[in-house]
Amino acid sequence: MIRNQQPLTDRQLRLLEAIRAKIKKITDPAPDVISHDRYEFYTSNTKRYGKIIKIRFPPRSTAIKSELAKTAGLFTDARREKLDEIRTKHQIKTARNTDAMLFEETWNDIAFKLKKSLYTAGLINFLFAKTGEQASTPLQLTQDIIMAEYPSISSKRDPIHTETPETTESVGDRSYIDELAECE
Repeated sequence: MIRNQQPLTDRQLRLLEAIRAKIKKITDPAPDVISHDRYEFYTSNTKRYGKIIKIRFPPRSTAIKSELAKTAGLFTDARREKLDEIRTKHQIKTARNTDAMLFEETWNDIAFKLKKSLYTAGLINFLFAKTGEQASTPLQLTQDIIMAEYPSISSKRDPIHTETPETTESVGDRSYIDELAECE
């Protein structure tokens, strides 16, 4: 029997699905409700994990991260009670952005797992790729194994929209989104 076939926890998978749904909503070319939300990936240095990828949702990043943490069910009532108990015991005020901080903690764990796995794949590819070969035989075989063992990956998913709606900017004028981004 294979031990722990899933590299991510259920919580991490729920968070990734919630992020994907939010990105689809943000990039929808014909949304029901127009918003100025956007997203961007970037790199950041962390004390615990070194340099990792991060995501933000300007201009309301903290609020959206809190919403995503709630949507993904990252906080259970038992966890909230335990945190409240610890805060009371040590006379610490309740944090304002508890849900957003939990989002960041979970995202950082996911990003670090990704970093470690890509290091492993990159090293194996570097050591075993033949001249002119982009992916070594061990990587190609592993990809075949993954596609067979994880049917959820190979199942058809709705694409994340890649087209952005056209803006009506005058020459020399800055867009509303650009001006909002400066207010962060």
